[in-house]
Amino acid sequence: MKNISIRKFILSSSALMLVSTSWLCAKTNFNEVGKQMVMLLSNNHYAHYEFDEKLGKRFFEGYIKSLDRNKNYFLKSDVENLRKKFGSNLHQLLIEGKSVAAATEIHALYRKRANTRIKYAQNLLKDEAAFKFVSDRKVLISREKADWPLTEAEACGLWRNQVEQSLLSEQLRRDSIAELAKEQGKEDPLKGKDAPGKMISYRFERILHGINSSNEEEIVDAFLSAVALSYDPHTDYMSMSEMERFMSGMQNALVGIGAMLQAEDDGATKITGIVVGGPADKQGDLKLNDRIVGVDSLNVGTPEAMSDIMFEKLDRVVDMIRGKEGTEVRLKVEPAAGAPGEIKMIIIKRGKVELKDELAKAEVIEMKQTNGDKRRLGWVSLPAFYADFKNWKTRCSIDIEKLVKRLKDEKVEGIILDLRGNGGGSLEEVRRMTGFFTGRGPVVQVKNHQGRVEVKDSSHRAPIYDGPLVVLIDKTSASASEILAGALQDYN
Repeated sequence: MKNISIRKFILSSSALMLVSTSWLCAKTNFNEVGKQMVMLLSNNHYAHYEFDEKLGKRFFEGYIKSLDRNKNYFLKSDVENLRKKFGSNLHQLLIEGKSVAAATEIHALYRKRANTRIKYAQNLLKDEAAFKFVSDRKVLISREKADWPLTEAEACGLWRNQVEQSLLSEQLRRDSIAELAKEQGKEDPLKGKDAPGKMISYRFERILHGINSSNEEEIVDAFLSAVALSYDPHTDYMSMSEMERFMSGMQNALVGIGAMLQAEDDGATKITGIVVGGPADKQGDLKLNDRIVGVDSLNVGTPEAMSDIMFEKLDRVVDMIRGKEGTEVRLKVEPAAGAPGEIKMIIIKRGKVELKDELAKAEVIEMKQTNGDKRRLGWVSLPAFYADFKNWKTRCSIDIEKLVKRLKDEKVEGIILDLRGNGGGSLEEVRRMTGFFTGRGPVVQVKNHQGRVEVKDSSHRAPIYDGPLVVLIDKTSASASEILAGALQDYN
């Protein structure tokens, strides 16, 4: 979860407003979405940049960087020509509601260059024996600070180096795995797998398919995300599908089949986990390591309705499988335990799936001391500051309150609050939760672009627990976790 930012709090209600038109009509006016977004940022963002040509240049450079961060696709002349055309007027096109055409034109050139580069790389991989790995050439892994290639010949040289480096890395990885298996007296788990060149070609194919299949919403999403990011690293734009996934994550529940998916190199989507008690688990036919190759979202049952998902973006596959509660989805599956080429059709009724691993949980830990006495400590784990913003029935603060009271009843001598890996979430939940340990008082200050400071106080008159407390954090504890840890430290 990204840091607390405009993405989560300032824009959360506005983002819903900007994209909610897709519920009401067949086609969203993304030009209007862009216009409303930059108006919102211009009027409310803390940075409060002047809305001028300088900012327009930031928008352009940010979008180019988001498409080709490692400078593998565009030529220098491509970027210079695009900069002349759009480099100083993107802000004006956004405010006039005319930005989508510019974003689409830039993406079209990016798509053209990507097709040229990746197909060249795949042709090289057809003859992987031609790579001998005997030269003393050096390959720049990250080209973010390098310049764009000047010519097609230079671009081809860069891609040849990249292909050779990928082949060598893959071969070394396989050799290492084979050697470890031999030392352990086990069979090489990669024995019988496709050759390194073929596997790398599959990875390129997935990248290319993702670029070529990008629809208008996805192109605009990349563009407006780059525009938002131009303000600061924690400001972002959410498309409609991203907002739905975000809300599902904050609710710790979703409607689907209850399966965890992973994109495979060869284009299929593998089942890596099945939620106990979920729709797929109850239906029983879908198994671990089964591979999904097609999805009929409405279970129409005709060949035309079955969508081929080979090399499809994982987010898009997830969206195809999810749907309304009580409806059915038909999956075209290659069973893990089946014969080569065997295909099985599995129909699963969608249902509500609770993401229990992301809920707050607690346990009592008993430790025996050297003198024989036992110490009882309470361990509380909170993976995220989740909350259902629609009806507030699901709230981590309610769960934490129950768990802390239960540990207090268990007469624990101290509580350990584990926020490791917690990337943040709802600010309201932090405000409420701090009061469980401090009572009423200030938790955090929020300052807007006008300099106005708002103090967020906890509402609990008295703490529900005032005993020894340890808060665990790590480098991935961010945002709301930092606020809670900092507030508790200040009150210590």
